[in-house]
Amino acid sequence: MAKACEEDRLEVCKHIAQYRGIAKACSIVNPKVPAMLGFDSATEKTPSAAIILAEVRDVRVTYNNFGQPVVSFAKVQNAKGYQIWISDGDPSIESNWRLYESATVCKGIVIPGLNRALFHWLKVRALRGKQAGPWSAAISIPNS
Repeated sequence: MAKACEEDRLEVCKHIAQYRGIAKACSIVNPKVPAMLGFDSATEKTPSAAIILAEVRDVRVTYNNFGQPVVSFAKVQNAKGYQIWISDGDPSIESNWRLYESATVCKGIVIPGLNRALFHWLKVRALRGKQAGPWSAAISIPNS
């Protein structure tokens, strides 16, 4: 009798695991699905420690043979990508900044299409999923 109960328990656990897997797959489209199916989000695995991204350092701008600005900086540990933002106005005004380029590398990122008659500022931050690191110091882009 005990053996039969144990076999039934294992079979039920297998079905619950499959049901939870389906709920998790559906949560990509609608994150509320696991809760609607009775799975408590508190029982889900949570990361043991949040990864903190460091500030991007050693940002420098050079020019390639075609006269285009090329940005390079030091790699940030645990970063999966980077955002490069440009300002052609006062860099202390947040609304002057705009996303100009996203990259997965930290060396040799070409910044095409800048108006060389304007004075530009540049700042960079590291990304990992939806997490963004702090901004680098804003640097000016030389006009030569």
